[in-house]
Amino acid sequence: QDSTKQINEAGLIEYFSYGYISPPLTIYGNVHCLEPGKYLTFQNNELKIYTYKKTIPPVWQFNTPNNTSENELIDKLETLLIKAVLARLPESSNIATYLSGGLDTSLMCAILKKHSDKNITAFTLGSNDQNCDEVPSARKTADYLKIENHHCYYLTKYDFLETLPKLPSIYGQPMADISAIPSYSIASKTGEKYNQVFSGDGPDGLYGGVDFRPWYWYYLLTPYPIRVPFSHIVDY
Repeated sequence: QDSTKQINEAGLIEYFSYGYISPPLTIYGNVHCLEPGKYLTFQNNELKIYTYKKTIPPVWQFNTPNNTSENELIDKLETLLIKAVLARLPESSNIATYLSGGLDTSLMCAILKKHSDKNITAFTLGSNDQNCDEVPSARKTADYLKIENHHCYYLTKYDFLETLPKLPSIYGQPMADISAIPSYSIASKTGEKYNQVFSGDGPDGLYGGVDFRPWYWYYLLTPYPIRVPFSHIVDY
């Protein structure tokens, strides 16, 4: 029997518990995926898996660098960010970028505007629900950075109905990510004219947009005898 047609029970449990399946598990029986920081080679009928980067320390913790001020760390982060963005500039004179008005895409657009002479076209996906509409903040950012080519599109219920049947073939396995349909919609609009786009997805916390330290302190203050049983309940 084809192993891809068998459901991996461990992967299924993870999906319903967390909304995703963590590597190396997949939803399919006898099918695995690479873990973060690893790569695979297949040569002379021999398969090998290597670790090229240690992504997660043995003990997750907040470290305070010695003899380094906060301003020095901010300058270093800015330098690294500029290098990372400029290293990915396409050869064409036109650049497409997403702009949500959040810290990640706003910083990226600011760097592109300041450190490159290319024409920037920004794309924003809006919503009729004012509580989650990103267009107003994105327009403020675009005006401040003097990005003249700024296109805003609004997600409708028809976009959901049209996109939902396409997700299984796009992702390959279940993933309960509420941003899947909006991401596909804005990518479709951008892809009509561009085959490359700058995107900032996830690093708001890296730039101080999300601060998890208070929750970490609560975790440390919770007595160990209570913390362990509670963590097992959450995992279950």
